[in-house]
Amino acid sequence: MCLLLISFRNEVVMTADGLSMVVKRVLVYEKDRLVELRNFESPPQIREIRVRLVLFSWITILLSLETKLTKAISSFLREYHGKVNLSYDCYAFANSAKELPSHKVPLLRMFWSISPKPKRIKRGSVIFLCSGTNNFHHAAIYIGFGLYISVYGAGGDLEVSTLHRMLHDFRATKVFLATPK
Repeated sequence: MCLLLISFRNEVVMTADGLSMVVKRVLVYEKDRLVELRNFESPPQIREIRVRLVLFSWITILLSLETKLTKAISSFLREYHGKVNLSYDCYAFANSAKELPSHKVPLLRMFWSISPKPKRIKRGSVIFLCSGTNNFHHAAIYIGFGLYISVYGAGGDLEVSTLHRMLHDFRATKVFLATPK
C-alpha cells in the first residue's frame, strides 16, 4: 500500500517551463518513514493508494477517492517516478482518471464537453483553467476540502492545490467544468 500525505503547508515548486507555483506539500509514507514525493521511487506494482489530508499536525482525514482516480495516481507514480514516461502532464492525468484515450490539447473538445463551472462541484470532477475560451492552461481533479489534484506541466510531479492558487499560478481567468463525452 502507498499512503500519500497532503500537508496543510504550502511549498513553492518550479515547473519544467520555469513557472513558479505554490502547492500543498505531498509526502509518501514508505517503509516506516516519510519521503518527499519528489524523492519517492515508485515500486513497479502499487496495489493500493490511500490519500490522507493533514489539516493540522494532529488532525488528519482519510480522503475517499473514486477508483478511477486512484488508478490514475498509481499509473502516474509508476510511469513518472519509475522514469518510464517523463512527458506525463495534467491532461494525460485527467484523461487517465476518466479512462479516456491519451490525446493532445488541440483535440480536447473531441473528448471533453466543457461548460461553465458551477458554484459547487462533486468530488472527482475535472476542471480546465483557461484564458478566453480556447487557451487551455491546466487540468485538475477536485478531491474535496477545496483541493484539486493534478500534475504540474509536462515533466512535473503530482500537485495538490487550491483553485485560487492555480488560477494565480497559471494566470488563468476562467474555470470550466469538463465532462467526458
